[in-house]
Amino acid sequence: MFQPDPNNPGFGENFRIELASQINLARTWNQMGDPHQALISCTAATEAGQGRIPFDLSIELETQRGCNQVAVGQVKQGEASFIKALTLLHETGSLAPIGQGRIFSKDARHELLEEMIGLYADHPQLLPAGSLGLRTILLAEQGRWSADHKTRIEDLDSLEPLIEKVKGPLLVFFLGKDRSFSWLVNDGQIKLHEIAGRDEIIKNMRIFLAGATHAEEPINTLASQWLSVNLLGSAMRAWPNGETLNIVPDGVLFSTPWAALPLPDQTESTLVLDYGSIIQNPSVRTFVGHSQSRRDSPKPGSGALVSIGVDGISVGNDLDNNLPPLPDLRHAETEARAIADLWPEPNTALLLGKNATWEKINGLDLSGFQAIHLATHSVIKQGLPGRSTLRLADGKNGEPLTVHHITDLDLQADLVFLSSCSSARMLSGTGGIVNFARAFLTSGAGAVIGPTIRINDEAAHQLATRFYKNWLAGENKADALRGAQISLRSDARWSHPYYWGFYRIIGDGR
Repeated sequence: MFQPDPNNPGFGENFRIELASQINLARTWNQMGDPHQALISCTAATEAGQGRIPFDLSIELETQRGCNQVAVGQVKQGEASFIKALTLLHETGSLAPIGQGRIFSKDARHELLEEMIGLYADHPQLLPAGSLGLRTILLAEQGRWSADHKTRIEDLDSLEPLIEKVKGPLLVFFLGKDRSFSWLVNDGQIKLHEIAGRDEIIKNMRIFLAGATHAEEPINTLASQWLSVNLLGSAMRAWPNGETLNIVPDGVLFSTPWAALPLPDQTESTLVLDYGSIIQNPSVRTFVGHSQSRRDSPKPGSGALVSIGVDGISVGNDLDNNLPPLPDLRHAETEARAIADLWPEPNTALLLGKNATWEKINGLDLSGFQAIHLATHSVIKQGLPGRSTLRLADGKNGEPLTVHHITDLDLQADLVFLSSCSSARMLSGTGGIVNFARAFLTSGAGAVIGPTIRINDEAAHQLATRFYKNWLAGENKADALRGAQISLRSDARWSHPYYWGFYRIIGDGR
């Protein structure tokens, strides 16, 4: 599909090079503002292909053809080309088991969906009256599925009536290279908004994070206010003070410390944290699933807890023993013990230090626990989520705990609390499970709380214990986390967002 056919010299490497050259030439002409000449290059590529164009090049070709057709006013023809490319992408997803194919499909999918959403935003008459928001949000949802997902485009139809029933508020994002969009879903209405482009968002995010991720640095107020206005401004009228806003991020927004942003058009001292709770969702489909779920959430503390803490791991079990040492943890075991002491259910398992091995944890039958708390180091490998590990007590000779171990579990837990560095950080890769938080959700957990950056050991202890006190007192998980963050912020030692702003709850926040 992607490689030249060694048994057919006529369709070998030179054939691919010629086709790719014509497609790249079309892209160049389009960028230079000559879509007519670009269409000529697309036609030349089609003729050179002789009906034998590989999938990956066909997708690129049809995407480029659609862009150029729209640019010259052939809007319906452009839509047809985009739909053809999207159909090929769905076929590619199930036919490309290799990493190269999945990476290509993911990138090509996002580029194509950006063009299609932009087309319908500019030409809503192409869609049935009143369906712009719904049809475009369903397109954006396709970009959240890994390229090797077996679901077909027609399966999105089952989401349509469910999205229309969402009371909200739900804020959904799609970040494209040139054009980005957000959707506000509230009381059955879906409103599409165009927002700043991805590069502009990333530029301001980097400036904001430069201060937010370092406790000794101030926050850049211009960048933080810009992000707040552009990302949250459209949701404020639909988001009542003190209530919860659900967000489905995209790209860099998965790591946004939403609670640490200022309220749009407010003073820098009034933060989102002061206004209400935010729950993050991996996808619209996940959010709808939680909204429609009749899964009972028993009273916190009425079921069993397993609390795990491992101090002092400067070196530990990992798939790569050549990694540099990590700072020793000094409060993880104290944290795990404090959580266990707070928990009222007597059937509490506490695994500390050398006893916190994967064999002992897995031998507990984790499906019987209401809550799982884990305080230890995590080793995050960007681009290789399958090789990222949670460090336990096994030392160099032990088996590391990876996302694949976690997805093999059968959990019924209402909550998994990951008090470990970057455990909720979204990792780039070739598709599938992309971080520990998603792995626990996939294994059956209702919600996961974790940070997206390296955290302070002592502050993590403080936030976790304050969260459990709030949750056990009757607050829902989202409000309990917000209350813990507010409490930490009010303490002079932990007032900087670095200590509390990067924790998020993902999944069912009830």
